Amino acid sequence: MAQVDPAAEPQRPLPPVDTRIEQLPKLGAFEVRPPSPADHEAYCAFAAKLEREDLRLRFAGLVKLDCADLRTQLLAIDHAQHEALAAFAGGEMLAIAHLVRTAPATAEFALIVRSDLKRHGLGRVLLERLVDHACRLGLRALTAQILGENLPMLRLAREAGFRSVGRSGFLVDMAKDLRCRDDAFAAPTDAA
Repeated sequence: MAQVDPAAEPQRPLPPVDTRIEQLPKLGAFEVRPPSPADHEAYCAFAAKLEREDLRLRFAGLVKLDCADLRTQLLAIDHAQHEALAAFAGGEMLAIAHLVRTAPATAEFALIVRSDLKRHGLGRVLLERLVDHACRLGLRALTAQILGENLPMLRLAREAGFRSVGRSGFLVDMAKDLRCRDDAFAAPTDAA
């Protein structure tokens, strides 16, 4: 496969993104913004800090993230069918979340937080910002497939208003209808 120079890639128009600085007690200040091809090295360093178990829970199987594959992922973010937001502090990527359209007004989301930074609220902040961004993109619903044993992610999704809508083998299918004017982390809509 031919190598692509991120600096030579044409700039794609970015949808409006709120780039305010976030703050968490145990993590300090960080910025949430769309990653760009220029973030390739930070993405590679981020991937190197993900534990095998976290990768298995996120991807529902054993995977190895290779820097060339990560470059391909960054170049696939076209701001139309595929969007992403990442948390950065001091030039380091802390977490990343992706939205991939599955229908004109629906997208599937997935996120992963660096293994050494889990359970500090970073995933919650990133998911909140992803929902806000989905509204700006005109999406009306978000879905996710989460490994049934990934209890922290299932809990986060439920706290964000996602509901279980079925199973696909070991995966739990989750969905959330977006109420874009007042959509914040609301009480879960079901007890499942």
